[in-house]
Amino acid sequence: FHEGFALRKLEVSRNLVNEMSPQLKSEVVLRCNEKWLRPVWFLSDANPHYLVQLALAMSPALFAPGELVPPGKLYIVHRGIAMCGGRVKTFGKVWGEDIILSNKELRNTFSARAMNYLEVFACDKSDLLGIAHAFPQEHKRI
Repeated sequence: FHEGFALRKLEVSRNLVNEMSPQLKSEVVLRCNEKWLRPVWFLSDANPHYLVQLALAMSPALFAPGELVPPGKLYIVHRGIAMCGGRVKTFGKVWGEDIILSNKELRNTFSARAMNYLEVFACDKSDLLGIAHAFPQEHKRI
């Protein structure tokens, strides 16, 4: 219950953002999300408008200690600790970047494990590429 409070707070924040003017919405979303989107190697110099759309499309998720986080999505840690492929993932760390690969054989199949309560933002390949269609340079890079 207590751990889900942050996700409920995020939902309230998203509702507030949706009531803003388009320009203010873009500025607020970019400033709030840029710090954890830019570390993704193919987003490091992406168009800010693309980052805004991607941030709005990402879904928050909460995992209990010991729970497996299924592969097949791009995950960014918001709070907590995960182990993925023998590596520790903490705030701002990313895994699942390989969802952009067209050859499924080359994708990592590791499931991450939540070491404590883990809050992440997740995005699947269809959302990532769907948004990129409106941004040719980002689509080409991905």
